[in-house]
Amino acid sequence: MNRHVKGQLKPQSIVSLDAAVDGSEALIPKVLEDLAVESSRLRNHPLRYVLNNELHARPFTALQPPELISHLALPCDELSAAEDHAVLVKLCERYGVTPPQAGLNHFSHDFGAFRLKWERHTEFITYTFFRRGSFDEPFKRSALAHVATDWLDQLPGQVIAAVHIAILSSGMPAPTADDLAVHFVGEPIIGSAVAGGAAVAFTDCRIHADGFSRILIHDRHLGEHQAGRLVQRLLEIETYRMMALLALPVARNAVRNRTVRTRAGRGDGHTRQVRRQ
Repeated sequence: MNRHVKGQLKPQSIVSLDAAVDGSEALIPKVLEDLAVESSRLRNHPLRYVLNNELHARPFTALQPPELISHLALPCDELSAAEDHAVLVKLCERYGVTPPQAGLNHFSHDFGAFRLKWERHTEFITYTFFRRGSFDEPFKRSALAHVATDWLDQLPGQVIAAVHIAILSSGMPAPTADDLAVHFVGEPIIGSAVAGGAAVAFTDCRIHADGFSRILIHDRHLGEHQAGRLVQRLLEIETYRMMALLALPVARNAVRNRTVRTRAGRGDGHTRQVRRQ
C-alpha cells in the first residue's frame, strides 16, 4: 500500500490556516481523499488538521548570506486586527506594493530596499525585515534602517521583542574574541554551533543602546533554506521567550501575596509590620 500511495502523491500547494473556516476537512489535499476510507473508523480531534498544518502555514524565508535581518514583535488581540492590517497596507502603499487582503495571517514580499515577512499570531504580530548584501560592520546599519522612519512611528502597540541578526557568509572570516567584544556588551557572550555545525551563532541576551537584541551568525556551509529555517527558529525562541516571561511579574506578585497571607495567619510580627507599611 505504501508503494501505491507514494506513486500517486504529487506536489500540492500549501493550504493556509485561513482556509480552515470550512472545517478541518478543507485542509485534506484532494489526492488523499481516496485514502480517507481507510481511517474512517478514527475519530479525529476537531483541531487535528488545523494544528498539523500550522507547520506549513508560516513558511520560512530562503536566505543567501551575507544578510541583515531586523525583527519586531508586538502583542495584539483580535480587536486590533483591523488596525494592524491598516498599518501594513500603509507600508505597502508607501513602496508601491499590492497589499494583502484583510483576514490573512501571513504576508511576504520584496519591497526593493528590503524584503518583508509579516505574521499575525493569536498573541502578537511580527514584522521581519531582510536585506541581502555585503557589510563591513554587522550592526552598524541594520535592515530596519532601510524602512521609512515615519511609517515605523505608526506601529500600533508596544514592542515586546526586537532583534537584529547579521549573517556572515562562509567567505568572510570567522569572528574572533576581539570582534565579539566589539559587537556585544560584557559577559557572558553565548556561542554555539547550530544547524548540525553548518553555522555558529553568538548572542549576549542583552538589549543594546538602540533597543535591539543582537545575534551574530557565521555561515560555514548553510544552504539557503537551511539558513532561513535557522533564523526563523532563533527569532521564534526570542519572541516566545519574551512572551512567556510576561507572566513572571504576575507569578512573583502571587507568591509574594501568598507569603504575606500565610505569615499573617500565623500572627508573624514581621508580616504585620509589612502590612502596616
